[in-house]
Amino acid sequence: MNRERLVRILSEGLWIALDAVVMGTFVAVAHFADYNPLVPLSVGETVIGVPLITGMVLGLLLHKDEPQSVALKGFLACAGAIVLIVLTVYLPVLGGIVTSLGDLGTTDSARIGALFTSLFVLPIHLLGTMIGRGLAELFPLAVVPRVE
Repeated sequence: MNRERLVRILSEGLWIALDAVVMGTFVAVAHFADYNPLVPLSVGETVIGVPLITGMVLGLLLHKDEPQSVALKGFLACAGAIVLIVLTVYLPVLGGIVTSLGDLGTTDSARIGALFTSLFVLPIHLLGTMIGRGLAELFPLAVVPRVE
């Protein structure tokens, strides 16, 4: 494997991981506003806006790839975000801090809502990824020649 291909794979993996972290963090923080006094986020705006915008950015970054590859990478980023959301919901129990989720004092509907919302993140993010790739094809990005 040559160096350029390795750098490309690592950079795409980094963008996918960052995309997953951004989506998972914002969606989880929006659902648990009781524990977050600094940034009150609307759940609806966060669930629709963040996956759409991060998907568009990922699609713009992956404009040289085939559409199937871009969709697969968008799906991987979304799967990472869903894992982060599920971990956020169940981490107090997994860490042994509480014996059940009811001990935390938050309603079960907030936790069920966070898990249910993670299902909405997938199609919205894939839509954003394809929109970003389409925008990259519609408006070609400037190609800067390399100086060696």
